[in-house]
Amino acid sequence: MISEAEEHFLQIAGHLEGVMWLIDCRDARLLYVNPGFELIWERPAEPLFGHLESLLDTIHPEDYPRLEALLQQPEGWARFNAEYRILRPDGSERWISTHSFPIHRSGGVVDRCAGISHDITVRRQLEQERETLLRALEQTADMVMITDSHGAIEYVNAAFELATGYHRTEVIGSQPTILRSGLLDSSFYQRLWQTISNGLPFSELFINRRKDGDLYYEAKTISPVRNGGGEVTHFVATGKDVTRRLGRQEQLDKLLHHDPESGLANRALFVSWLRQALGGEHGYPRARLESVSNAVALLCIDLGLSALLGDSRREPPGEALLRTALARLQQIAGSQSGRCRLGWLGQDRVALLLELNDHCDLQPQLQQIQQQIDHQFKSAVQAAEHQLYLKPHIGIAIAPDNGDDSDTLLQHAEAAVSRIDTPTRRCNS
Repeated sequence: MISEAEEHFLQIAGHLEGVMWLIDCRDARLLYVNPGFELIWERPAEPLFGHLESLLDTIHPEDYPRLEALLQQPEGWARFNAEYRILRPDGSERWISTHSFPIHRSGGVVDRCAGISHDITVRRQLEQERETLLRALEQTADMVMITDSHGAIEYVNAAFELATGYHRTEVIGSQPTILRSGLLDSSFYQRLWQTISNGLPFSELFINRRKDGDLYYEAKTISPVRNGGGEVTHFVATGKDVTRRLGRQEQLDKLLHHDPESGLANRALFVSWLRQALGGEHGYPRARLESVSNAVALLCIDLGLSALLGDSRREPPGEALLRTALARLQQIAGSQSGRCRLGWLGQDRVALLLELNDHCDLQPQLQQIQQQIDHQFKSAVQAAEHQLYLKPHIGIAIAPDNGDDSDTLLQHAEAAVSRIDTPTRRCNS
């Protein structure tokens, strides 16, 4: 006859999602198991009542030795606490967590034990995915940083430690501002936070500072992470240290766009500047050039070193004299109002591009430049024990009077400087 308390217990146990066991510990005999067993194991429970050890036949072969050793301990089934895999009849695996405990009768005698088992497959799969993700994050070459929604750092990977010099224990809980170099203005970071706060990724080149104070360039993307309700809970930043790559790119750009002899922008780069000043690849229409307020003048300056030195111009004394002469021209260019840039056209010819905001200022400033050149080269150009008096010839072309595109302006300016019967000549045609 089942007591009322036992009936209540059976009703409760029958509605549990997991498995509830009641075992006679003296002869390892199953006294009760709720319907949860058949739902999880997908096997009939009846064989277990006659032979409880048959439960071990459902254990995954890799976990069997560990559980068998556990049951051989003195407390046996009364302390069967483990996580293990079972195999269903169709061969599929499920992860199970079982916790059992002894039931003490009067006098402290333990002849029965109870156990509870749960299917923890989903939890173990999530843990496995998390472990796989963490291994991937730790082994990736990219720097990875994870922060909460307020920017506090919760995780950094090994690549971050290697690139920045900070150990993760030094940055967890801190703000990413510890990496700021101070070379990016506040508007940059305002744009960053506005972008990611709106749930959008932000990709940009950062100039950061390592722990030792050295600067480095990081190509970084910061992406928001949302929960199931669409709320941003975290931010994930991934980045690459591109300092060396940018250094190589700068070297390549210098080789491609600068003259090795003079160090100035070469003809290709200077023509690009001239085109930009004239309004792009094809220039402004003539009517537009005549109406815009900006003034563009091109000066072609022939230093005449080749005529005076011949082939010796390429020897160390000649190169030193060239550098001294160019330094004087750079000083003149740097003293001008508006935008003034120097380039190298080859054959001892230097190009000077002058951009002003007002056409009215153009003629006075051109005259000033000519006077400065005359004054700068009044004294000898000297390098070591060598000195030379130079009289640069200047050809000038103005847009749109002498052309509305880069090729035409260059042709006029170079044609003007080629007429060397006078020291200074301007093209008026």
